[in-house]
Amino acid sequence: MITQSVANRLQEKFDKIDGRWRNRKWLVEKKVDPEVFAKLSVPILFLSIQRKDTLVSAAIRMGNSIRKHYMLEDKTEFSLGAGLMILEAFIEEGIIRWYESNSNSNKHSSYYLKVKDWSRWRKLKDEIIEDDEKLPFEGWPVKSPEWSSGYNINGTPFIRDAHKDANGSIGPDSHPLLLSAVNKLQTTEYRINKDLYKVWKEFRAEATNKNLSKPSPFKFVGEKNKQRAVSYIIEADTIEMMVDRLLDEPIYHTYNCDFRGRIYNTTVYLEEQASDQAKALLQYAEPAPLGQLGLQWLMVYTANMYGNDKIPLNERVAFVEENFEKFVGYSVDPKGDRGWLEADKPWSFLMCCMELHKISNWIDNGFDYESFPSSVICYIDGSNNGIQHLVAMSRDHTVAPYVNLVATKDDNAIPGDIYMYVAEKVWEKIDTIANSVSQEVKDNYEKVREDFAEISQDIYLAKSKTEKLEHYEKLKDLKNSIGDSKDLAAYAPLWWIQFKDDPKIQRKMVKRNVMTIGYGATKGGMGQQSKEDVPHIFEDARWIPGGWHFWFGALVYDTCYEHLDGPANMLRIFRSVAERCNVKGEFLRYNTPYTNFPVVQAYRKPRTKRAEFNFCGKTIKPQFIVMEEKELHKQKQLSSTAPNVTHSLDAAHLTMIVYSFPFKITTVHDSFGCHAGNMEELFIVTREQFFELYRENPLVDIFTQAGCEDLLPTPKDWNPEEVMQSDFAFC
Repeated sequence: MITQSVANRLQEKFDKIDGRWRNRKWLVEKKVDPEVFAKLSVPILFLSIQRKDTLVSAAIRMGNSIRKHYMLEDKTEFSLGAGLMILEAFIEEGIIRWYESNSNSNKHSSYYLKVKDWSRWRKLKDEIIEDDEKLPFEGWPVKSPEWSSGYNINGTPFIRDAHKDANGSIGPDSHPLLLSAVNKLQTTEYRINKDLYKVWKEFRAEATNKNLSKPSPFKFVGEKNKQRAVSYIIEADTIEMMVDRLLDEPIYHTYNCDFRGRIYNTTVYLEEQASDQAKALLQYAEPAPLGQLGLQWLMVYTANMYGNDKIPLNERVAFVEENFEKFVGYSVDPKGDRGWLEADKPWSFLMCCMELHKISNWIDNGFDYESFPSSVICYIDGSNNGIQHLVAMSRDHTVAPYVNLVATKDDNAIPGDIYMYVAEKVWEKIDTIANSVSQEVKDNYEKVREDFAEISQDIYLAKSKTEKLEHYEKLKDLKNSIGDSKDLAAYAPLWWIQFKDDPKIQRKMVKRNVMTIGYGATKGGMGQQSKEDVPHIFEDARWIPGGWHFWFGALVYDTCYEHLDGPANMLRIFRSVAERCNVKGEFLRYNTPYTNFPVVQAYRKPRTKRAEFNFCGKTIKPQFIVMEEKELHKQKQLSSTAPNVTHSLDAAHLTMIVYSFPFKITTVHDSFGCHAGNMEELFIVTREQFFELYRENPLVDIFTQAGCEDLLPTPKDWNPEEVMQSDFAFC
């Protein structure tokens, strides 16, 4: 048993601890059980490598878990010391290895973890599956007691990472709606969709073939970035480990809130807020009949998961009806006919196809489709929910149609599309700028682009660190030959203009930028998003200068502020609110209307520290954040007030929906799921509660509590009642 061997190694290390080991001797003083520590650390190890965490953050998380187990106060340096000991034991077992970045420079090094022996890694996973005891995951799905205060009987806080005053204020008299909603979510029982999981297992086994040439639903197949591929593999392995253990078991989740009131699931990986492959595997334990409109809503959801969600609802139903035989065929032979892999959300789409196949068989056997017992979860989503809330706060009637907060005119109306609206404006600007660049830039563009692509590919394909550094020097020389960053940016519009006549790609390229503007995204942040996302849309973007991505991000940012007047004004107002709080040296705090959730924006600037540790026979001096010692973080308050107020209101909307909806419900922030047979009711409730939230502008209450009534925006002409007649506000 690998876990037991790790525990034995850890005991040997405990035996050597003496008074000189200030940050580790508590392990002996508190009589920490090395076997418990090892079991607590295994799932954290899985998560840390999947997330590409640093050695330090992984060690602190492991140390925190054992200190929490023994109900000890937070002490970051002590957690780090303990975590390094358990990681050292895993390394000595030959399961993982650690490596150092910046080892050839004068800069301080960072340290990371990698899987060393995949066979032993999988044996460790198998040990967890076969262990008869309850798994030690903090994120393992368990049925929890009802919430009645800021802490449950297990000591888990209702509000994560909360200000000290917040959890103490939670109670049934002051927060009846909030507690009822979260408790309702915790009583929902799920089961694994075994039919879908059987297909999942077949494709997972196939994906072990390194020479696989067929398309696969697993992202690690064909992924060129090794770190990203490892992350995807570990995610799949962990899901498999959990499902194998829970295949015949009821599944419940524990829910609590972040400091803004957003409700989160404490389960890791196998939950509705996770990736498509995990989300699709979960279904309700108890089915519900489709009823009169359930089949229609299942078809709408099928079309949505395929990616055909920018057409009227009746056309989505028609799309599925027209392709019914093809979609059922995917269910019959998903490995032989892989057309389902072209869907936006392939696993959820295949799940829908399998459900349609079952309904077809039910009807063929002489039953009425309305009586079909369906267990799958169908979802409807907000239409760029961040901007929806900013539009509602500002009453901006001009932007409202683009986020579907206005009445749908007729059955043939198509949804408003804020992403396409912004994309059109962005490429209008790109066209204008590209036509105005100097002739010299136009003449040199192709050579500059080709030179950057050639060197960037050489860096990517370099087989040694020395070779890579040589190519980086060539890249540096190329940049210097062009001039400064502004000189290089002059070429950017000539690259982006190539997409002038491709609105589909345009929309994809701006989507994340526009999605996050409502949550306070910056110019630099949007540039980074472009750098991360666009190469997955158009592969050659991988080889262009990073500055061209940042040029594009800044252009999208400016376009949003120019053409989304109401939302942009709200973002400026929220910054003014934060500035006032900073002048007073206070956190922004208020109770959210309707739910009475105690929001305290307790951003503190933690102190960083560097300490010396002996690790694997080497002395290291990692820098870490001492979370216990903090002061008001003014810059963070400035940048985060807009997204946090917006999130607190989308959290209020979600909570109101959960409380009001009379059936089982599953939520993912601005996405609301239920049985297909109950979706018609949920369709109505989402709109009713949005109208209720914004019937009277909730900002009046929030700004009054913050002492900023004079900053309230002058309302425009949007009428909240219009959302009640909108087909596409949440669909």
